[in-house]
Amino acid sequence: MRRKDMNRDEWKQFLQKELIYAECQCNEHAGKASLLKILDLSELFAAVFHDNKMILADLNYSWVQLAMDNDFAWFTAMFDECGRFLQIYIDVTDGNRTDCEVPYFHDLFLDYVICENEVEELDRYELEDARQSGLIEEETYKAVCRHGEMIREYLNEHLDEVIRLMQEIHDILIPCDAEMKNLPKLQIETVPQLRIRRKI
Repeated sequence: MRRKDMNRDEWKQFLQKELIYAECQCNEHAGKASLLKILDLSELFAAVFHDNKMILADLNYSWVQLAMDNDFAWFTAMFDECGRFLQIYIDVTDGNRTDCEVPYFHDLFLDYVICENEVEELDRYELEDARQSGLIEEETYKAVCRHGEMIREYLNEHLDEVIRLMQEIHDILIPCDAEMKNLPKLQIETVPQLRIRRKI
């Protein structure tokens, strides 16, 4: 399983970026959010959704990440240079670690995307390959499938709220810069049900 973190260093085409972190709270549940501003890149990144090509990373685009501690869903929302919402990508994880300087997770292959007001599952084949090759144990495979269904159900029931929440975080953090002190602690009240907890 590959480890990923909020710095998103695996995106080598990001030649220059600015990262802004903020603590967030949903009832008694703590986590972290971040805004990644793309200041320079070697090549743009695009994805195809329903035969339509959508640019998701380009100059002055921004990505908002939201990770609640010990949850098994890691949210990344993409916005264009004008702050317009493009899509949300949800990684299924083994439990987010946010009580550290750079929050991180281990990627469990299965993903979901919210685009054009639809929820779509991605990379099921990667999960099946990991199971067949013995990269993950049967118990982990079953847990990922179970968590994936919970995430899909949650997204279908709260689609507009999740999009609105990520937009609100973007709008709060976009005027900030990495040198600012005393960034506001984000109180997540738009989606109080955001408790997709790890239950393996």
